[in-house]
Amino acid sequence: SAVAEDCRRADLVVTGLAAPFDCTARLGILDRWDLWRRGAHALSFTDTGTLRIDTVADAQGDRPWSLGRRTRPPWEAAAD
Repeated sequence: SAVAEDCRRADLVVTGLAAPFDCTARLGILDRWDLWRRGAHALSFTDTGTLRIDTVADAQGDRPWSLGRRTRPPWEAAAD
């Protein structure tokens, strides 16, 4: 329930949990699924004050071994 409250009050939500679908943080939400899909995230502000987010997936590109190509968590894929 704390994540839901954070979604209502915070500009940016970063959580190791799955964020609710109706989370409406003004600057965005980074949850466990974003971290799983895109790897580590670096957050910074540009000279104009815009939030910039760079990820490991952005740096390594779209390769067959890249996390960015995954569509399901590894624990679900292992059941195949």
